Amino acid sequence: MTSYCRGCWYRLDGTSSSCCPECGRPFDLSNGRTYRTKPRSQWWFDAIFCPIASFLCLLLVVMTIAAIWAYHRCTVEELALAQLDQGRLSYRLDSRCPTWMANWANTRGIPLPATVVHVYFETNFAADRDLAYVKEFSNLESLYLDGVKITDMGITQLEQLRHLKVLWLSGTRVTDGGIARLKRHVPGLTVYGP
Repeated sequence: MTSYCRGCWYRLDGTSSSCCPECGRPFDLSNGRTYRTKPRSQWWFDAIFCPIASFLCLLLVVMTIAAIWAYHRCTVEELALAQLDQGRLSYRLDSRCPTWMANWANTRGIPLPATVVHVYFETNFAADRDLAYVKEFSNLESLYLDGVKITDMGITQLEQLRHLKVLWLSGTRVTDGGIARLKRHVPGLTVYGP
């Protein structure tokens, strides 16, 4: 087996003394901790290149999974918007990436996935069945509902919207018990109305 000095990387094969002829560092061929078994070039490859390459591969896998997830979320939200009558609601899209990344992408014309963050239903048009589609907007932050077709049963469908911060209820049949239950499932929710 080839051996190298731990101090100066001098090749120790064929050396009769127990000290490195180059730097004088002592070594013992029966103790593997006193010398190296790989040349300097191989050591740098193992110690530097392999960890960096592994990290870059892992980063690529994570970014690929994130891109697939973002595309899937956009597709789910587009399907939910198609199910809702576009003429009776308005909504706002927002990018879910950091501001610096959005600015960089916009200057280069790169489209970024966007998500629905605000939904406003026109007066008396929202119904419980519409909330089954609204719950697909996982990043929804505010929702305005007006009309007697909204009940406690419909509000329970919003329990999985963890980013919902503001819920406006006007003229609905939602009770205080329904609001209390929704607030237990969505921490930090502010409800105006009913």
